[in-house]
Amino acid sequence: MTPPPLPPPVRLLPAPAAVNHGGGLLGLGGDALLARVGALYHDIGKMSNPLYFTENQVSGFNPHGELEYAESAEIITSHVTEGLKLARKYHLPAEVQDFIRTHHGTTYTG
Repeated sequence: MTPPPLPPPVRLLPAPAAVNHGGGLLGLGGDALLARVGALYHDIGKMSNPLYFTENQVSGFNPHGELEYAESAEIITSHVTEGLKLARKYHLPAEVQDFIRTHHGTTYTG
Protein backbone atom coordinates (compact mmCIF):
# COMPACT_ATOMS: atom_id res chain seq x y z
CA MET A 1 0.00 0.00 0.00
CA THR A 2 2.82 2.45 0.68
CA PRO A 3 4.85 3.75 -2.26
CA PRO A 4 8.37 2.60 -3.08
CA PRO A 5 11.24 4.57 -1.54
CA LEU A 6 11.89 7.92 -3.19
CA PRO A 7 15.26 9.46 -3.85
CA PRO A 8 16.48 11.76 -1.04
CA PRO A 9 15.51 15.26 -1.44
CA VAL A 10 12.11 14.28 -2.81
CA ARG A 11 10.78 12.05 -0.04
CA LEU A 12 7.17 12.77 0.83
CA LEU A 13 7.37 13.46 4.54
CA PRO A 14 4.21 14.91 6.09
CA ALA A 15 4.32 17.62 8.72
CA PRO A 16 3.87 16.29 12.28
CA ALA A 17 0.57 18.15 12.64
CA ALA A 18 -0.77 16.41 9.52
CA VAL A 19 0.01 13.05 11.05
CA ASN A 20 -1.58 14.02 14.36
CA HIS A 21 -4.86 15.36 13.02
CA GLY A 22 -5.18 12.60 10.42
CA GLY A 23 -4.61 9.86 12.96
CA GLY A 24 -8.12 10.29 14.36
CA LEU A 25 -9.45 8.37 11.38
CA LEU A 26 -8.18 5.10 12.80
CA GLY A 27 -11.04 4.79 15.27
CA LEU A 28 -13.70 4.73 12.52
CA GLY A 29 -13.32 1.08 11.57
CA GLY A 30 -12.57 -0.29 8.14
CA ASP A 31 -9.09 -0.78 6.74
CA ALA A 32 -6.71 0.44 9.44
CA LEU A 33 -3.64 0.33 7.17
CA LEU A 34 -5.39 2.36 4.47
CA ALA A 35 -6.58 4.84 7.09
CA ARG A 36 -3.03 5.21 8.42
CA VAL A 37 -1.50 5.69 4.97
CA GLY A 38 -4.26 8.15 4.03
CA ALA A 39 -3.64 10.05 7.26
CA LEU A 40 0.06 10.30 6.42
CA TYR A 41 -0.40 11.51 2.85
CA HIS A 42 -3.61 13.55 2.74
CA ASP A 43 -1.83 16.92 3.14
CA ILE A 44 1.30 16.34 1.03
CA GLY A 45 0.27 19.23 -1.23
CA LYS A 46 1.23 21.60 1.58
CA MET A 47 4.85 20.92 0.67
CA SER A 48 4.44 23.29 -2.30
CA ASN A 49 4.06 26.26 0.08
CA PRO A 50 4.80 24.89 3.57
CA LEU A 51 5.14 28.22 5.38
CA TYR A 52 1.58 29.18 4.42
CA PHE A 53 0.16 26.56 6.80
CA THR A 54 0.04 27.20 10.53
CA GLU A 55 1.48 23.82 11.50
CA ASN A 56 4.72 24.87 9.77
CA GLN A 57 4.90 28.45 11.06
CA VAL A 58 7.38 28.09 13.90
CA SER A 59 8.81 31.63 13.78
CA GLY A 60 5.50 33.37 14.47
CA PHE A 61 5.44 34.98 11.01
CA ASN A 62 2.30 34.33 8.96
CA PRO A 63 2.80 35.22 5.27
CA HIS A 64 -0.97 35.41 4.71
CA GLY A 65 -0.88 38.80 6.44
CA GLU A 66 0.86 40.21 3.38
CA LEU A 67 -1.57 38.76 0.80
CA GLU A 68 -4.96 39.69 -0.58
CA TYR A 69 -7.76 37.41 0.64
CA ALA A 70 -8.24 35.70 -2.74
CA GLU A 71 -4.53 34.93 -3.10
CA SER A 72 -4.36 33.57 0.43
CA ALA A 73 -7.42 31.37 -0.13
CA GLU A 74 -5.98 30.08 -3.41
CA ILE A 75 -2.74 29.01 -1.72
CA ILE A 76 -4.63 27.22 1.05
CA THR A 77 -7.10 25.40 -1.17
CA SER A 78 -4.49 24.53 -3.82
CA HIS A 79 -2.82 22.08 -1.43
CA VAL A 80 -5.35 19.49 -2.59
CA THR A 81 -4.50 19.95 -6.29
CA GLU A 82 -0.79 20.08 -5.51
CA GLY A 83 -1.10 16.92 -3.43
CA LEU A 84 -2.78 15.09 -6.29
CA LYS A 85 0.03 16.15 -8.63
CA LEU A 86 2.60 14.67 -6.24
CA ALA A 87 0.51 11.54 -5.73
CA ARG A 88 0.35 10.93 -9.47
CA LYS A 89 4.03 11.75 -9.97
CA TYR A 90 5.05 9.19 -7.35
CA HIS A 91 2.36 6.65 -8.29
CA LEU A 92 0.51 6.60 -4.99
CA PRO A 93 -2.42 4.18 -5.14
CA ALA A 94 -5.86 5.49 -6.14
CA GLU A 95 -7.18 4.81 -2.63
CA VAL A 96 -4.57 7.15 -1.16
CA GLN A 97 -5.29 9.75 -3.84
CA ASP A 98 -8.92 9.59 -2.73
CA PHE A 99 -7.86 10.70 0.77
CA ILE A 100 -6.03 13.67 -0.74
CA ARG A 101 -8.94 14.58 -3.02
CA THR A 102 -11.72 14.29 -0.44
CA HIS A 103 -10.24 15.20 2.96
CA HIS A 104 -11.98 18.59 2.99
CA GLY A 105 -15.33 17.26 1.83
CA THR A 106 -17.39 19.11 -0.74
CA THR A 107 -18.06 22.39 1.06
CA TYR A 108 -17.51 25.72 -0.63
CA THR A 109 -14.33 27.37 0.64
CA GLY A 110 -14.43 30.74 -1.14
